[in-house]
Amino acid sequence: MIRGLEKDIKICIAIVTLSILTGESYIFCQNDLRHTKQSVMQYNVDTLDIKNDTAIVFLNLSFKNRVYVYDKPNGKILKSIKQDSANEDYLMFMLLKREKNMFFVRAYSSLDGRKIIDGWIDKNYPLGIYSSVYNNDLKLFKLPYDRKKTVAKHIAYSPNAYKVIDFYGNWLLVKFRINNKIMYGWMPPECQCNNVYSTCS
Repeated sequence: MIRGLEKDIKICIAIVTLSILTGESYIFCQNDLRHTKQSVMQYNVDTLDIKNDTAIVFLNLSFKNRVYVYDKPNGKILKSIKQDSANEDYLMFMLLKREKNMFFVRAYSSLDGRKIIDGWIDKNYPLGIYSSVYNNDLKLFKLPYDRKKTVAKHIAYSPNAYKVIDFYGNWLLVKFRINNKIMYGWMPPECQCNNVYSTCS
């Protein structure tokens, strides 16, 4: 069993997300976060009994190559999967666990919700998320579950997907560009739209 928050033990989790372009690191302690009790996802690896909210993203709609799914980080290939762009049946991923270079996911069909496979995929696949904030007031934050410091605010709406770099609970670390400057920020769940067919208004 992988557990989330423990009442009597303060666990300091350091998440370091290093960007070659920015040279920035994101480090935070779980016991210092706010709003984590209801939002941090807990699950059983064997049964995948999802307890709380999870982040759901999609594979870049124009990505035509296969995605290799492993039994464990850098382990054996369980299966290779590919989205059916011709029939608009795209690959969706529930993000369940993270390691240094890989995500543990549940892959399923965007068209009918059919489960495809559970396993590990490389972080470098082009995963995406849309913004559900259509009034040009999107805010992205420096840390997940901490709304005190923003990386950028009043971000104009874009119909293009944000590239997902990492996740913590149901917050997503995304890559974006403002005034030709590449930046990284944490997107809260209420600002995410994973509908590949229409807006989330």
